[in-house]
Amino acid sequence: MIDRFNREVEVLINGEDLSADDLALALEPSTNCATTPLARGVIVDGRWHPPATPIDQLALRQGSLVHPSPTPPVVPVKPMARALLSADNKARADASPLALQEGIGLADGTVPFNRPPRLAPAVEPAAICGPPEPPGRSPSEPLSIAGLLLPIIGGAVIALLLSPMLAIFAALGPLITLGMWWERRHRAEREHREAKAHEREACAALEARLPSLVAAETARRRSVVPKIDVVIERATQLSSRIWERGAADIDAYHVGIGTTEVRFAPTLQVEGAGTDLEPSSLAIETVNAAPRLVAVPLVIDLSPGRIVGIVGPRPPAQGLARALATQIVVHHGPSVARLVIAASPEASEDWAWCRWLPHCGDPVDGEPGALIGRTADTEIADRALAGLSSKSNAGVVAVLDDPAAFHGRDTVGRRLVDHERVAVIVIAPTIDRLPAGCTDLLQLDPVGWVTQRDPRRADGIKSATTWGLSCSQALAAARRLAQLDDPALHRRDAGVPDTVPLLAPLGIGGDDPAEILGRWADTCGRDTLTAVIGADAHGPVDLDLIGAGPHLLVGGTTGSGKSELLRSLVAGLASTHDPDHCAFVLIDYKGGAAFDCCRRLPHIAGFVTDLDQSLAARALHCLQAELRYREDRLRAVGAQDIAAFRSIESPGESLPRLLVVVDEFATLASELPDFLDALVGIAQRGRSLGVHLVLATQRPAGVVTDDIRANAGCRIALRVTDTHDSVDVIGSPDAAAISRSRPGRAIARLGPSELIAFQSAIITGRQAQRPPVEIRVLDESEAMSPGFDDGPTDLQRLVHTIGLAWGNRPRPRPPWPDPLPPTAERNPDGWWLIDDPDGQRRRIEGWKPTDGHLVVLGGRRSGATSTLAEAAFSCIEGGGHVYVIDLDAGELAALEALGVVIGPTDAERRRRLLRRLDDEIATRRATQRGTEPPILLVVDDLGGLERAHDPIRDSEIHQQLARVWADGPAVGVVVAISIRRAAELPTAMAATAGTVLLHGSADPADALRFGLPAIDVDLPPGRGRRVSDGSLLHVMRSGSSVADAASNWMSDRPANAPFEIGILAPSIPTSAVGASVAVGAVAELHIAVADANLQLASLTLHGGEHALVLGPARSGRTTALVTIGHLAPSSVVVGAALAAALDVDQTQPPELIAVLSTRGPTLVLIDDCLTVGDPTGDLARLVARPPEGVHVIASAHPSRIRQAYGHWSADLAASRAGILLQPDPLDGDLLGAPLPSRLGCIDIPGRGFLVADGRARLAQIVHRV
Repeated sequence: MIDRFNREVEVLINGEDLSADDLALALEPSTNCATTPLARGVIVDGRWHPPATPIDQLALRQGSLVHPSPTPPVVPVKPMARALLSADNKARADASPLALQEGIGLADGTVPFNRPPRLAPAVEPAAICGPPEPPGRSPSEPLSIAGLLLPIIGGAVIALLLSPMLAIFAALGPLITLGMWWERRHRAEREHREAKAHEREACAALEARLPSLVAAETARRRSVVPKIDVVIERATQLSSRIWERGAADIDAYHVGIGTTEVRFAPTLQVEGAGTDLEPSSLAIETVNAAPRLVAVPLVIDLSPGRIVGIVGPRPPAQGLARALATQIVVHHGPSVARLVIAASPEASEDWAWCRWLPHCGDPVDGEPGALIGRTADTEIADRALAGLSSKSNAGVVAVLDDPAAFHGRDTVGRRLVDHERVAVIVIAPTIDRLPAGCTDLLQLDPVGWVTQRDPRRADGIKSATTWGLSCSQALAAARRLAQLDDPALHRRDAGVPDTVPLLAPLGIGGDDPAEILGRWADTCGRDTLTAVIGADAHGPVDLDLIGAGPHLLVGGTTGSGKSELLRSLVAGLASTHDPDHCAFVLIDYKGGAAFDCCRRLPHIAGFVTDLDQSLAARALHCLQAELRYREDRLRAVGAQDIAAFRSIESPGESLPRLLVVVDEFATLASELPDFLDALVGIAQRGRSLGVHLVLATQRPAGVVTDDIRANAGCRIALRVTDTHDSVDVIGSPDAAAISRSRPGRAIARLGPSELIAFQSAIITGRQAQRPPVEIRVLDESEAMSPGFDDGPTDLQRLVHTIGLAWGNRPRPRPPWPDPLPPTAERNPDGWWLIDDPDGQRRRIEGWKPTDGHLVVLGGRRSGATSTLAEAAFSCIEGGGHVYVIDLDAGELAALEALGVVIGPTDAERRRRLLRRLDDEIATRRATQRGTEPPILLVVDDLGGLERAHDPIRDSEIHQQLARVWADGPAVGVVVAISIRRAAELPTAMAATAGTVLLHGSADPADALRFGLPAIDVDLPPGRGRRVSDGSLLHVMRSGSSVADAASNWMSDRPANAPFEIGILAPSIPTSAVGASVAVGAVAELHIAVADANLQLASLTLHGGEHALVLGPARSGRTTALVTIGHLAPSSVVVGAALAAALDVDQTQPPELIAVLSTRGPTLVLIDDCLTVGDPTGDLARLVARPPEGVHVIASAHPSRIRQAYGHWSADLAASRAGILLQPDPLDGDLLGAPLPSRLGCIDIPGRGFLVADGRARLAQIVHRV
């Protein structure tokens, strides 16, 4: 500074807190410099000068110490002119970092910042010594009367008794007592006056020191929490004092919200005294009367767990929040405090300046601005919290600038506000938008005042002038801080490349088979299984599955690069080890696309996708069988493990190490619940047998068990969506913070070593083949074509090259046989092709009638009908007879040439067949010959039988089938049935079924009834499972269709044909069956064909018995009488219509007795007997006492005869014989014979029941042609 005498004067400004608002030196025209803008004056070298003091009266000299007066300001202050001030290192920005001065930088353009040692700041004011409270006046000791009187009395007695001289000595006692009393009283008064004088002197000295103490306290407070412009200056000048606070420092996370005025309230203590002395009240009054601290920062604590709510107009609220965030990032390095910004779409631009801050970068991979986003983007919260180590007390400061920050359950605000390591700044227009756990509430008014209060307390309200910060000021500071790198911020992936093409670390071009052969030769003879999987900051990363494994666990969400890592692993191993030393089984439960190109490698021993669930379960069984196979191979040569086996020259095929790669094993485990346990078993046993597992999943939670982690020595986590998933895989939450913009970035735990971050290799890239540029002039009509072709990927080229290197040599032995084919031709050894994964083979078996009943469950087009046809062929092959009840589509009708086939509409033949089989079984059981041919009853669609024959009303056919099922196998009669649903099979039949096959069903749960997993509804026709052992099989067919197959079996038909199953014809002439009527004492009427055996049946009338022919109109009553009259050798007809039909004369009832007396055995035929009267009673007597050989046969309607009480015909029913035509079930009561409740196929003229002796037989009445 130049004073008025043109001398250069260096003025030291005390305190870095001095700003333009505190001291403005105005250069006057008279060359005088005055502090006219100030309203509180200044203190120069400890002496206070009032406002507007001319510069020549400030007594400035070289080295003068200037600081503002503590007097409160009256008016706002603004700088008026620029003064030439040479301030010390506390007034201006400190020296720049050493690395910046010496031009040291990192590869990414940042400057490493070294945080120098820092002396602990004095965050609490120093204690002030003051005088103790002076002792009060001691109460005057009262003069002792006894002490005065008793010596006098004693002296008087002595003087009287002894000598008056002795009284003198007695008088000395009262004198001494009086003197001592006076002396004590005077001394106490003097001491009190001296103590009060000392107190006044000490308090005067204290009062004299108060201005300097107030100034020192003001400076201390401003030093601990500097003003915002000082903070900005430190950042823009890159002061060495930035990032000076550590997480454990006493002033960590302390920031200012503005300047305020507070009372000077230091701790007052008694110097050099014990703690039992209290300062004097005068000293306390002196301190309380001290000047107030003005323009000192109002401090809030943003330590982890604090929640600060800012409420007020949006511009000043954002300015205050910017000031708080800027103080945090200037005072604390990125290793101490991370800054999270979550704003509404409208406020996003107001926080764009934070993208420059290293504090907002991803804490794991350093991606700039990764912690800035929208309130609904919860990923930024996961990133911020990732990597918070329990060994460090670093924290996160989050700014939420969104009125809806806490709307919803899953927002950034909800995730951060409850975390113990996070401090939150919430900007809201009203208090009701703030979270309930706010620890500080800052309320702004439009003129720039902020009120601080603790919502948990009723008092403690403070006000201050707000510190605001514009976006441009914050941007300037952020851009400068972006130049610095915090070495204390540990990022595991620092220096990790962004892309690693696999062919580069392998050192091959990918097109030369000689390169592959050379790499195979390097590993030949060595028991290794190592591959390059990527690169870290130090170079390629090798995965040693023998040394660090033997198994690998990989976790990574969609788009993280998990499938690419698996492809690179397979390609890297295949290019390093030949198929005789390394083989792969690829299980891709994401559709197969991940390994589609890899499956052409000669190392591939097996490939499974999620397109076939049964194939995945089959692969699991085969892998367990592979372990047993390897154990046998090792045991055969006496080898302890695979390494010892490979060192021994053993006969037979090679035994390579088998790498089982399972992509998305969590889905596989959910569909096959036993899969996890089986995998653990393979992992435990496969270690010494050369079987290695690579298990990859998108969702590790719940499927990565402790057993899997214990066996997986190598674990790799790519980006995962949840910290729990990361911990499940690698035991650390770091993988949850990997950016989605960095696919392939991974963190690995290879064995017991520390975690390493690396970039996984890619193998699906392309080597661009760009031809030389050709410049042509084209007409507008010429078509444009692409300039070049991208060409094959590196993986495609490498797979092709590896295939050329291996040539036509045999591939590794597959752990499982080929899957069952969709179609197969019947074999002489059997007609089932069974898949045997436990035996690693396929075998041929088949069903035979001696195996018992066969049940086939299958839906439409499942092949169930073809399976029944092949079962029939097996019976015919053994010389048996086949009977088919086809209730399905009629496909089995082609078996008519080989046996008996009953179609869906032939209910009568079904009944007759089952009756015939029932009788056949009874006959065979009775004869016990054992030479009869086997019989196979085929029922296609058992449920259709129940629908065609009601189990309640038509139960006989079901009872017969049940008897055939129960009793048939013992005598060579077996049943093969098909069902569409498991519920269609009765429990009794299911319990005694010899063989049950499950084809594809419309309801997958049908298999659960048989104790098997759900059936795949998409099984190809003929594919199924055998219930007894769960074996998967395929039915080999004798032809492309049942008809084609039946023609192929024509030559094998048995010599003795099966019995025919006919039908009861609706019309049977008398001549066709030899019908006859014999009349005598016993009349035999052979006039019907029985339904039971289709043989001629007779109605027998014993002596004195008569018959009724009952039936409704047009049922054939008259026709039956005509047939009887035509066949009877002697008959008498009553009724004109009947007589006309027989072409004979009718006889009237009055003449009947006379006519019969002239004849021998005769049949009396009366049609519609209820119309024939008996006025003389001759008919009644004839019925009651007929002549020998005379029988009355009369017809009537059954309903009318029930009402014919007292009619002569009522006695005819007493014989309980007759014919019931087209009856209903109640008509049997008329003749005392019960009828079936359901009379199917009975509505045919002439069809009815022959009733005799209380037994009814279904029959068809013959008729005269």
